[in-house]
Amino acid sequence: MYRSSLHLHRDAVAGVRRQLLAVDAARWGDRELSARITAVALEDEPAEQWGVQWSTGNRVDHRLLRNLTDSAGAVFGMAIAAVGGRPHAVTGGSDRMVRLWDLAAGRQVGEPMNGHTGKVWDVATVVLDGRPHAVSWGEEATLRLWDLTTRQQVGAPMTGGRGKMASLTAGLLAGREVVIVHGDDNGDDPTVCVWDLATRRQVVSRRTVRGEVKWNLRTRKIDLTAHRDDSVTPVTLTALDGRMRRRSPSSRSDQGTALVMDVATMRHICLTGAIDQEAALVTGVTVLATGMLDGRPIAVVGGTDRTVRAWDLTTRQQLGETMTGLTAPATVLATGVLHGRAIVVAGADDGAVRLWDLTTSQPIGESLVGHDGRVMTVAATMIDGRPVVVSGGKDKTVRVWDLTAEGSVGGPVTGRGDWRTQTAVLDGRPVVLTNGVDWSASVWDLATGQRVGKPVGGGTLSVSNVATAMADGRPVAVTSADSEIRVWNLATGEQIGGALRGNMGEVRKLVTAELDGSPIVVAAGAGGKVRVWDLTRGEEIGEAPTGHEGPVTALVAATLDGRPIAVTGGMDKTVRVWELATGWQLGAPMTGHSGWVRTLAVTELDGRLVAFAGDSGGKVRVWDLATRQPVGKPLIGPDRSAVVEAGVAPLLGCPVAVITNIDNTVQVWELPGWHKRGPAVENRGGRGGAPNLVVATVLDGRRVAIGGDHFGGVRMWDVQTGRQIGPELRFPGVVHTLIAAPDDRIVVGYGWETAVLGRV
Repeated sequence: MYRSSLHLHRDAVAGVRRQLLAVDAARWGDRELSARITAVALEDEPAEQWGVQWSTGNRVDHRLLRNLTDSAGAVFGMAIAAVGGRPHAVTGGSDRMVRLWDLAAGRQVGEPMNGHTGKVWDVATVVLDGRPHAVSWGEEATLRLWDLTTRQQVGAPMTGGRGKMASLTAGLLAGREVVIVHGDDNGDDPTVCVWDLATRRQVVSRRTVRGEVKWNLRTRKIDLTAHRDDSVTPVTLTALDGRMRRRSPSSRSDQGTALVMDVATMRHICLTGAIDQEAALVTGVTVLATGMLDGRPIAVVGGTDRTVRAWDLTTRQQLGETMTGLTAPATVLATGVLHGRAIVVAGADDGAVRLWDLTTSQPIGESLVGHDGRVMTVAATMIDGRPVVVSGGKDKTVRVWDLTAEGSVGGPVTGRGDWRTQTAVLDGRPVVLTNGVDWSASVWDLATGQRVGKPVGGGTLSVSNVATAMADGRPVAVTSADSEIRVWNLATGEQIGGALRGNMGEVRKLVTAELDGSPIVVAAGAGGKVRVWDLTRGEEIGEAPTGHEGPVTALVAATLDGRPIAVTGGMDKTVRVWELATGWQLGAPMTGHSGWVRTLAVTELDGRLVAFAGDSGGKVRVWDLATRQPVGKPLIGPDRSAVVEAGVAPLLGCPVAVITNIDNTVQVWELPGWHKRGPAVENRGGRGGAPNLVVATVLDGRRVAIGGDHFGGVRMWDVQTGRQIGPELRFPGVVHTLIAAPDDRIVVGYGWETAVLGRV
C-alpha cells in the first residue's frame, strides 16, 4: 500500500502523508484501515475533516516490487546494465540528468550524472574494456559516455548531430562497439549518425533516409522503392546474416511499415508491416523493438490499432497471431525472457504495461498498472533469479514489477480506469457513473462502492462522455464514443435502440435536458456543430448549422423565456446560444474572451438568466443570455498578467468565481455586486497548481467552493470570507471530476480512479 504512492510521500508533510495513506488503503479495498489512518492524531497538524468512504483501485497492483522515487522529471530513456555483478537501470529524462539505479536494493546509486544542458532523450548501455558504460543523447545534440562504476563522464561530449535526434542504440558493427542516433534533423528530414565508441569518431555522419514504400494489397507483396519516414522514431539493433541492422518505424497514421536497413551501407534490407489481412488496411506503426526467438532475429511492431505483431527478419513473415489487449496504442516495446520463454513487453499512453508470450502470442497475466500517464520506456531483466519488468513514465517514476508475484494483498474495487464521473438516482439510491478506457461505463452504489449491474457500453471505441436521464420512466445513461452516441438502461446495462449519429465529427461535449416533456440529448462536436436527439424516439430534432470555428469546449443546457436552450463555448473564444427545438443559433456570438472558453455555468442574476464563462486567459466574463451583452466588467486578478486560471460555479442562485494567480494566491468573488470575499489568500499547502475545476455546495451551513487541480490537490474556500478551509487534500493523480453528492459527500475523480469522501 505504501509503495503505491511512494513518489508522493517523499516531499509531503505528515498531514498529507496521512491522507494519502488513507486514500491508498481505500484503493486496496481496506476501508477499516483507511478509517484508522484518518483518525491518527499528529502533532502540529489539525485532525482530518474528511475520510475516504471508498475508492476504486484501478491503478494498484500487488506485483509492484519497487517504486524508485528520486527522479525529478519524466523518464524518457532507460537501459539495463550489470554493475558490480548486480542488475542496474540507467535512466535519462526531462531533468537533464542521467541516473543509475540499483534494482535489487531499490535505490539510486550516488548522485545523478550531470552534464547535459537539455533534456536527455535516450540512453543505452555498452561494455568497453570490460567495464559497464552508458551512452546518453541530449536535447543540446551531444552524445556523452559515462563510466557506470565511477559515474564519471569519459572524455569530452561527442558532437556532430543536429536537432532533436531522439533515439539511440548501442551494438557491434564490424567488431566495433558503436552507438546509433536516429531522429528528426532540425525538423526537416530524418537522419542517422553512427559513432565508434572506441575512437569517438563518427562512422556514418548524418545520413538522410528518404523515399517511398508501396504495398500491393491485392497480392500482399511488397514493392519497395525507397523509404518515407518524416517523424522522430525509435531505433534498435539486431544481427541479421552477420550484419547489424537498424529498424525504424514510421508513425504516419496512413502508413504501416517498418524498415530494416544495413547500417554500414545504409541500404534497405527488408520491410515489415502491420496489415489487416481481411480488410486490407494498413495500420500506422507507433513503436518497434527487436529480439531473438528460437535463434532467429525478430522485430516486434506496435500499431495505431492497439495491436502488437512479431516478424521474422530473415523470412520477412509475421510470426504467430496478432497480439491484442492494449487499450491504447503502444508507446514503447521491449523483449525479454520469462521462465525460459521469450516475451514482449509493451507500455502505452494509458499508463499500463502488458506482456505476451512470443511463441504463442498469448497475453501473460493482467496488465501491470500504476503509472499515472504515458509509459515512456520499458525493459526486462532478472533480480536475484526473479524475472522483473522495469518501466519509466511521464509521471516521474521508475517502477519495478515482480513477474513471479502471486496473489493480491487486498480486494480493491476495480473497473478499467475512470476518466469522467457523473451522479444519478437508480431505484431510489444515489449512484456514481464512471467511464474509462475499456470502452464502457460503470455504475457504482454511492454508499457502498459496489458495482451495480454490468458495465454499459463496450465496443471498439473509448467512451469519452457520459450523462444520465429518465426515459420512459427508467433511468438511462447516454454515452459518446468518437462520433456515435448510445443510450443504455442503467439497471440492466443493455443498449436501448441503435446508435445516434450525426454529421458532426467527434463528440466533444454532451448533456441531457427536456424538450416539451421529453428527454433529449444535446451534443457538440469537434467541427463546431450542436445537434439534438429525442431519447425516447431516437430521432434528431431540428437542424444543425455550423456555429463555432473549431471544437466546442464547454456546453450547458438551460431554459430562456420558457424555451430550452444550449449555451456553448469554444476554442474560437466565443460563447453561443442555441434554440434546442430548431437547432438554430440565437443571435450573434458573444465575443471578447482573451482565450478559449474553459468553463460555463448558467444561473439567474438580478432576475435575468446569465452565463458566466472562465477562459484560458484567466478572465471570467458574465453574459446576459437574452440580450447576449456583457454584464459588468470581467473578473481578473490584482495583476492582469498574473492570472493563470479561473474556475466558476453557481451556488444557491449566486455565482461564485475562484481565481488563482501565478503568485500562488487565490481570490473568491461573489458576482452579484462583484464583491471580492476577503483578500487574495495564499494557496496554503498546495504545490502551486491552479484549480482546473470548481464546484460549490453548502457544508455546515456555510457556502463553500471546492477546487481541484492538475497536481492531485483538492482545496476548499469559505465563500463569505474567501479563506481556505482546512489543509489541502491530496490524491495520487490529476483531479478531473468534483461532484457535491448527497449527505455531505464529495465524489472525486483523480487519475484513473474515483473516490467518495465523507465527513469524519
